[in-house]
Formats: sequence, structure tokens, C-alpha cells
Amino acid sequence: MDVGQSMEPIRDDHITEPGLVVVDGASADDATASAFPDGEGAGIGAVRQAVILAGGVGSRMQPLTLTRPKPMVEVHGTPILRHQLDWFAGSGVERVVISAGHRAQVINDYLLACPSPVHTEVVVEPRPLGRGGGMKLAAAALEWPDEP
Repeated sequence: MDVGQSMEPIRDDHITEPGLVVVDGASADDATASAFPDGEGAGIGAVRQAVILAGGVGSRMQPLTLTRPKPMVEVHGTPILRHQLDWFAGSGVERVVISAGHRAQVINDYLLACPSPVHTEVVVEPRPLGRGGGMKLAAAALEWPDEP
């Protein structure tokens, strides 16, 4: 695809729940199930832990991110972070580690005021670490490091 071309937008009828996009009748869970035909690891329900990378400045989302980090930008009156945590909880995820950086205190304050439906830990990047650094920091906080 050329840089000047745009991708076809996702239509509302493709979105069945936050974070799950269905294309041509196949969901992400269907794709996972076909990757694990014996059933082991099939579906998001098999995953007990998750990482949310939330360390970026969000410069492309300004002015929405001038006073809050990207995960706290609201969609339908609710922070994106809450949509993610609710979806994880509904999918059987037990623990979420949030790797935060820019305006991490806003995330901490929100979680204190509105507790997460899953056990949630925020690890704060001492300086911008990039995707790999944020993931490494979060991985150190995972309760089950040998699991997906």
C-alpha cells in the first residue's frame, strides 16, 4: 500500500465488543483456535495476564492528550483504559500490568478512584523506554512470567 493510500475504515458492524474486530465472520478468537487445533491456548480465555503499553506522549492525539495520557482519552464518556480493563475482565484475564510513562499519575489516580475489575498494577517508566523497554519493564512485573 502506498503511503498516500488510506485503508478502508472499520465499520460498526465489524465491532462486536471493545478490542474485538470481526472480518468476514472470523474473530481473533477464531484465528487463535485455528492456530491451536488441539484446543490448547484457544481463545482469549486461556490468557490469565495482559500488558497495556501506556508510556507514549500521544502527540498525534493533541489536544486530547495535553492534560492526560492516551489511555485516559474518553470514548463514549469512558476512558479507553476502562474499556480495555472491562474487556479483559470479561475475557477471563486475571491480572493486567500497565507500563505507564507520560502523565502516569493520572492513570494511578484514576485507578484509585475507580478500581479495576481485574488485579491491576502500574509500573512507571523512569524515562521514555520505547515499546521494547516498556514491555521489558512490564514483563518483570508479570505474576506468571512463563505464560502468555
